[in-house]
Amino acid sequence: MIKKIISIICLFAIVIGCTVFPKVSSATAETDQTNTLLIKDTQNFERVATYVKEHLSNGPVQEVKEIGLISYKGISINNIDVPNIISNAIEEQGS
Repeated sequence: MIKKIISIICLFAIVIGCTVFPKVSSATAETDQTNTLLIKDTQNFERVATYVKEHLSNGPVQEVKEIGLISYKGISINNIDVPNIISNAIEEQGS
């Protein structure tokens, strides 16, 4: 009886372990991808750049204000809810 209980607990631990660890590795990969934003509303360029630096980026942020371009490594805006002022200013995003 004890062997059955131990076997069930081990099987349960294996199933839980297999379902949890892939999610952790994909979350890590998600934050290492390069994201590029094209800002259509250049009046809000600084606001978007500040938001990216504070909330999305895990490293340096490259900015080309003249053409409204922001590039960074970190979380994609497709994966989170961003404030309307930010999402309305962004024309397109590429990876």
